[in-house]
Amino acid sequence: GLVLQHPAGVLAVVAVLAVMMASTFGAFDIRLPSGAMGRLGARRGPAGALVMGMVMGLVASPCVGPFLIALITFVAARGDAVLGAASFFVTGLGLGLPYVFLGTFTGLVNRFPRGGGWLIWTKRLMGLALGGLILYFVRPFMAEEFFRPLVLGVFIFAAAYLALLEGWSRRPFTRRFRAVRLATGAAVLAAGILVYADAVRERPAVRWTAWQPGALEAAQAEAQPVLLYFGADWCIACREWEATVFAHPAVVAESGKLARIYVDVTRLEDGPRKALAGRYRAADPPVVIVLDRRGAVLKAWRSPPDAAAFAGALRQAAGGAGGNTAGR
Repeated sequence: GLVLQHPAGVLAVVAVLAVMMASTFGAFDIRLPSGAMGRLGARRGPAGALVMGMVMGLVASPCVGPFLIALITFVAARGDAVLGAASFFVTGLGLGLPYVFLGTFTGLVNRFPRGGGWLIWTKRLMGLALGGLILYFVRPFMAEEFFRPLVLGVFIFAAAYLALLEGWSRRPFTRRFRAVRLATGAAVLAAGILVYADAVRERPAVRWTAWQPGALEAAQAEAQPVLLYFGADWCIACREWEATVFAHPAVVAESGKLARIYVDVTRLEDGPRKALAGRYRAADPPVVIVLDRRGAVLKAWRSPPDAAAFAGALRQAAGGAGGNTAGR
């Protein structure tokens, strides 16, 4: 999570995801030698079952590896243990239940579709999903007026590619598979339109004053409570704060009673800014701090809290209630 708070870490993750995406589009394949697979699988009993399970894990890794890497990266960026545990649990169920089902009803194995155009199409679908995750990670480096049309364009391309373009040379398709392709393309296009409409919709937001030397001291001299926000252009977690907590109507309303100061720590080159970030241990954003009228820390967060609880902390600071508790 700390690595993903730095531009180099984010770009390294984007590079890995791009390589995995290239793999799903056939740029390269990772395969075990057939002789090694035969030797590893030629065992019986519990030990043979264990070895076969391990071999199948290696064989499946070129297909599921890119998506597991993407999932690991996404969970690390969010920093939510409950979300991470639930995501991996559901992924494990999704990977394992089909084998349990086919093992129970062995006659269905012969009716299961073989490899072919549908499997390649599915792999391309997963590759485009990785492309969407790449956009998620590069968003902090792009201006919103450029990023929003780009996302819509990617959705439109994905819809056309999945519905019409992928597998053109492998036609004719079955009628059922053609219907699946068209339905998937229509769903992707509809999702793109909804995402774009949501992105351009006007939302309430906390209005910030950019930090300048002396700004915090001036607010404290007037006995004003302060909402202090340390962020950066490359900070992915800052986007979550801005999309959830800082856009909540109750937070917007309560924040109007405090001095709202945004400290940009994208670059810590000047001395006063660096000293302020060091004072509040905020060189690695996001850090959000509520100061009471005396300048004492009332609350501090790194991960986004419940918006209602955050609004309550702002109300407490504006009401003059003291305290020196910290939360994360």
